[in-house]
Amino acid sequence: MKSKKFTPSRVFVFLLLAFTALGTLAPFFYMVMTTFKEKSEYMVNMFGLPKKISFFNYKIIFENYDIFRLNINSFVVVTISVIGTLIVTSMAGYSMAKLDFKGKKLLYALIAFCMIMPGQVLMIPVYHILSKLGLINSLLGLILIYVTSSIPFATFLFQVNCKSIDDGIIEAAKIEGAGFIKIYIKIILPLIKPTLAAVAILQFISYWNELFWAMILVQKESQRTLTVALVSLTGRFGSNMPLVYTGLFINCIPIIIIFFIFQKQLIKGTSAGAIK
Repeated sequence: MKSKKFTPSRVFVFLLLAFTALGTLAPFFYMVMTTFKEKSEYMVNMFGLPKKISFFNYKIIFENYDIFRLNINSFVVVTISVIGTLIVTSMAGYSMAKLDFKGKKLLYALIAFCMIMPGQVLMIPVYHILSKLGLINSLLGLILIYVTSSIPFATFLFQVNCKSIDDGIIEAAKIEGAGFIKIYIKIILPLIKPTLAAVAILQFISYWNELFWAMILVQKESQRTLTVALVSLTGRFGSNMPLVYTGLFINCIPIIIIFFIFQKQLIKGTSAGAIK
């Protein structure tokens, strides 16, 4: 087995990656470190390590917010949205890649156009439509927005991966009498598992951190998600930065757990299209 030589280019790449990692982790470390400080200590020494570990900030948040209920709301919205996104966009991506139908090029152009359209442009018409349907202050309205807003990107990603599937496999299944649904379930889904995992993880993170639509569509306190509730910390305790950082860290915990559990699937899924 040949040993890897430390060439100048390898050293440069290593140092570049090391500085990038350090630059990414440093703000996170600072946030976590600050959560264990009280406001008085933070005002005296903002960047130093805490003199003693204090859970005072966590106590205030858990006393002022129903963290369990907020987490339930967030998990319900995010989980249903991810499942809905995977079903709709994987079927759409397969259809766009392997089926011929009228208006296919126009539909593809519309999907591409929607990918570059900012969501803020649709704020007023979307709010008006959901209001007429009685879906304001409803988790269902938020779920519908999350799923529909993800259709362009996820459909495009699934289309790219479905194009690489051998047409002979699909034709053989049709000869055996398999229809659209059976081909989709028995053939397409197993072959695009890495992409399904990648889209699920990316959308989970996106939905969990989403703030714009969640603040506009859900005003009722009992329906709020964790992200929206903890944002109110900046209004109620804006001058108490350790408390604000504690709220941010609590909101990050599910994302960190999901990333560490599924990081291999994420890397495999995002690189699947490039490899094929």
